[in-house]
Amino acid sequence: VVHGHRGMAVVTVIALGCVRVAEPGDLTVVRRLIGLDLFFVAVTAVLGLTFLVAITVVPWYGIVHGYSAWAWAFFGIFLVLNGIGIGSGYHRLWSHRTYKAHPALKWFLAIMGGMSLQNSIIIWCARHRIHHRDVDDNDKDPYSIGRGFWFAHIGWMLRDYESGTVDYSVVRDLERDPVAAWQHRWYWTLVWTTNLAVPLLLGWMNVLIEEGLYDA
Repeated sequence: VVHGHRGMAVVTVIALGCVRVAEPGDLTVVRRLIGLDLFFVAVTAVLGLTFLVAITVVPWYGIVHGYSAWAWAFFGIFLVLNGIGIGSGYHRLWSHRTYKAHPALKWFLAIMGGMSLQNSIIIWCARHRIHHRDVDDNDKDPYSIGRGFWFAHIGWMLRDYESGTVDYSVVRDLERDPVAAWQHRWYWTLVWTTNLAVPLLLGWMNVLIEEGLYDA
């Protein structure tokens, strides 16, 4: 979020440091054009660099310049709402169908889940359903703990493992869900809007508020 009058944009770097590889839209074409090896080298580099920035530049900026109460407030708000989008939305509502939700709640969960950079509802749920179906098969479970702690939490995203292939046959119901289908189609637009445009807008609003208080 833009900090005070310095206009320094610190745009959800911590969230980007935990980004998962996303595949909707034209990314599959990009992978084919540049080659899988180069693609995953690039992904690993982005993951590593954003994590490095998150644990060095972000604290340094906070120590040297400080963050406004506005920035801290929205950091906390988005941290909680993104967790709700994944936990209550992607996981409980769409993956396991444990409850029914009003359309307004579904849209909210889809937007917050997309903002968390953990892939579209359809892709996330496809892998999670396979994970539960084949949890005892290390070769089929996309992120089997049987292949080690690192693989289960990070490693499975860094290489093109056969077990990570998205099986859309297990999410036909979600492909018919208008909210999930919309989010899958417009995933990258949603990502850039919520992770770049929204923080910049909030920073701009913060500047206007501070200038108004100073003028008063």
